[in-house]
Parts: sequence; structure tokens; C-alpha cells
Amino acid sequence: MIKQTSAVLTAATLLFAQNFREQSPVPPGNFPIEKVPQFVFIGADDCSDAEGVLWLVDFLSGLKNPDGSPVLMTFFVNGRYAQNLHSGPDTSITRTWHAWKRALDAGHEIGNHTYSHWFNENFDSKEDARLLSFERWNAEIVMNDLTITANLGIPRNQIYGWRAPFLEYNRAAFEAAIRRGFLYGSSIEEGMQPDQDGTNRFWPYQITGGSIIDSMQAEWSTGDNDWGYKGIGKFPNARMWEIPIYSYIVPHDSLAKKYGFKKGLRQKVKRNTPWFNAETGNLTGFDYNMMAPVRWNGAAMRANEVLATLKHTFDTHYSGNRAPMTLGIHSDYYLKSQDKNYKSAGNHLQRRKIVEDFIHYVLQNPDVRIITGHSLIAWMMNPVPLSEDSPVLDEKGRPVRHTANRRAAVRRPAPEVTEQTVTVVAEEQPVIAETTTEPTAEIKEEPTKEKPEQSEEAEQNNELQ
Repeated sequence: MIKQTSAVLTAATLLFAQNFREQSPVPPGNFPIEKVPQFVFIGADDCSDAEGVLWLVDFLSGLKNPDGSPVLMTFFVNGRYAQNLHSGPDTSITRTWHAWKRALDAGHEIGNHTYSHWFNENFDSKEDARLLSFERWNAEIVMNDLTITANLGIPRNQIYGWRAPFLEYNRAAFEAAIRRGFLYGSSIEEGMQPDQDGTNRFWPYQITGGSIIDSMQAEWSTGDNDWGYKGIGKFPNARMWEIPIYSYIVPHDSLAKKYGFKKGLRQKVKRNTPWFNAETGNLTGFDYNMMAPVRWNGAAMRANEVLATLKHTFDTHYSGNRAPMTLGIHSDYYLKSQDKNYKSAGNHLQRRKIVEDFIHYVLQNPDVRIITGHSLIAWMMNPVPLSEDSPVLDEKGRPVRHTANRRAAVRRPAPEVTEQTVTVVAEEQPVIAETTTEPTAEIKEEPTKEKPEQSEEAEQNNELQ
């Protein structure tokens, strides 16, 4: 009997170990490529100012996907950012929380971006995420969970996703996120691999077997190039998903006329951002990396260059294996108060127009679906092919189609595991109860007070992704 029980447990363990979505450029579902939706996942980080959040909510409220579903996105919020920016006698901190609630009520998703973003309450010092313990990560995640649930009324089990501040993390971060029970994370960069060109990027995957690009980054962090990074490794008993941050592809000079920019863009980015690979054009997929000034190691792109990069990245995904495109932004960067920091891309209204023009651009394509991270993972777990193309109508009700060149996607044989129906199995560890868990003393909430003047270095840290 004992041997039989042992055999059953062993078989169950093997089945559990095999039942996950590996990293693969092949879309799930084994559909013809023309039946695979081109997903766009918009994730806004920080969201400390109500104005930036409400701009996005109001703009998207009038838009529909080609199938008639609403255009939705995910807001990854920080509790301390909102508290410190809006603390004063007018108690305007509630404006930010009300903006988050409006986003939630409109159908958008609220995600966890940690409580402090690793800054102290005065924003004049920052912790190194690579050195933080499981307990520290856990306390930050729990504190932000409690901030979200207390102010928005969302049950913790409906906060589905998380993102690491600055996209900096270590193994302890993933252990804490797994213990917390998140459905997905969105922090690992994707697309920098030498054998990827934008048409064959990995689709979202489960971190059970680790991350190939994460392991490569750990290998690159050696010798003179050592920035102290250590790989996260594998998580055999976990089934948390990862929606990677896909790199943007700065267009080659040969595409200058098509996308409307002056030749020499890659060379410009290389001068401004020394680590940039001018041969591949890959740049971290966030607005900060495109628009930040040179003194902050940003590319300092002009508005037309940013838009050209976004359009080219989308077209490359769409003409290839249709891996989702991620649009990484910070809603606070589109305020007038940030004009001095991101002036290369114009004033705040011009920067907003970049995002708006790009969204209008992708929505011209009948196969596009702009959805939340939660919905994207739901589709990964139960992929459904596109029905007959839903026509996009102009203001007079006439069907229009986008005519961008589509290169035939190369269909690679799917790994054996991807032929199964993938089921997320939560790791069998207790989720911390709201009623019994207290944050560590080091992140205990202090009375609100006016935010002091900051040095340029502190101001730079506050603007990083």
C-alpha cells in the first residue's frame, strides 16, 4: 500500500512538473497565424498623480477593439508615491485614490508595484533591490496590497499582477510573489537574445523552468561588465506566469521615410545610451528609456522618433509570430510638471499625443486586442482563435483596413508540453491573511507631511521607471 501511494505521488509530481507553459515563440492553440490575435498590453507604473491616470481613463473610454470589446489596460500602483505626492492640508491624496477607483470601475486592472518603490519617505535614498530579502519583498507587497484593498475595496485575490520597481528584482522577489499567489508578474525583459529579431519572441510563459533571458543577463554580468546581477533560477513548484517586458525596436535608417524620422536615429540613441545595441535596435520597453534626458542615460528621443519606434515594434510583432506587444509607460510623465524632464519629446500634451496616436494606429488592424494582463493570461490558459475579421469602420461607417506589410510568420513546431491544455496550479503555500499580517516596522506608515525639495539626484531617482 505504501509503495502504491508512493508511486501515485511520484506520478502526480511528474505530471505537475510537466504541466506548464514553457518559453516558446509558438503561440498557444496551434491556430493558423492569421487566427492568432495581436495583443497589446498597456501597463502604467506608479500612477501617483490623479491627472495622469484620468487622462488615460478618459481617453480609452471612447475606444473599442475591432471586435467591439472595450480597450483596457493595467495600472501598477505604489502606495507611498500617491501618499507623498499628495499630502497636505487639502487631503488631495484622496484624488489619486479616487482616480484609481475610476480606472477600476471602468474595467481596467489594478496591479501591485510595491508600496515604496524602494525609496524612503523623503525620496532621498533608495534600496538596492538585488540585495533585499524575502521578508523585505513580502512586507512591501503586503503593505501595497493593504493600501489598495483599503482604498479601493478590491479583494486581495483580485489583485492579479505585480511588477518590480525599476524592473529590478532577485530570486527573493519571485519567491515572495509566488507565496503571495499572484497570477502573473511583468518584470523580466524579453527580446534582447541574439537569435530574436522581433518576429520570433517568446510568448508569455510560466516561470517554473526559470527564464532564459534572465539566465543570459546573469552570465553577461561578469568581469568589467559586472553590475551585480544574479539569476533567479527555477521554481519547480510554482505556476506563476510572466508577461515579459518586450524591448522596443528602434527602426533602421532604411525605414526613415516609412515611419517619418530623420536618418541616424540608432546612432543618436547609441551616443545617448552607451549600452544600446545599434545593430539590433533593441531598447528597454519603457517610455523612460526613450524620453529621459542624456544625463539620466535616456535616449532623449523627439516625439516623432518615439512614435516611429513604437509603430515599428508593433509592425514587427504583427508581421511575425504575433507575440504580445507591451507598452510600458508612467502616467506621471505626461503632466505639465514633467516638461522639464522629458522635453525632448515635447510638452505634456505632445507626449500624450504620442501614446494616443500609437493606440489609434494599432486599432486600425482588425486582429488587435488591447487588454489587461489578467485577460491576456486567461487567453493563454484557454486560447480562442479569431473569428472572421471584424471590420474597422470609419466615421461614416465604411470598412477600412490597415495595409502595413505583413511578412509570413515562420511556424515552428510547438514543444510537446504546449500541446496540452495549460492549467495554473497555485503553489501550495498559505497566502498571508489580511487580518493577521502586519508590515515590518521599517515600512510602517508615518503621518503624511509636505514633500521637501529634492536634489537633482533624488529627483532623477523619483523619475526612474
